[in-house]
Amino acid sequence: MHASEQERPDVAEARAAWKAEQPGLDPARLVFLDETGTSTNMARLRGRAKRGSRVVGRVPWGHWKTMTFLAGLRHDAITAPFVIDRAMTGAIFRQYLRQCLVPTCAVTRRRFSSGCKAHPATAPAGSNRGRHGGDEMSEALG
Repeated sequence: MHASEQERPDVAEARAAWKAEQPGLDPARLVFLDETGTSTNMARLRGRAKRGSRVVGRVPWGHWKTMTFLAGLRHDAITAPFVIDRAMTGAIFRQYLRQCLVPTCAVTRRRFSSGCKAHPATAPAGSNRGRHGGDEMSEALG
């Protein structure tokens, strides 16, 4: 492992504790969040055609749009689907948790973990992991 990739002792300790707890987790109570997005500037700008033929296609020009889809994945279903016509931000992610996901959860104490750099606002206060996600936050949202 490269020196810059080594974990701090407290992070390694927390990770080991999390791994030790995993066999006791009830899969029916787990919800994994999955986020994906697309942008119109992802469209191919070039194409292929037979020699002597012209490629015909349309690509939006100069009006780039981004759309984001976020949903909770349970062991038996998808829950709290959410689509926005822009890129995800930490503030939007928190609103999604409070208004869409939390009402679908039965317990009042929850642990959320964001592994996405776009959600640094979900990191707990005092976190020193910077803009990188992966930090966990536990809060009573009941």
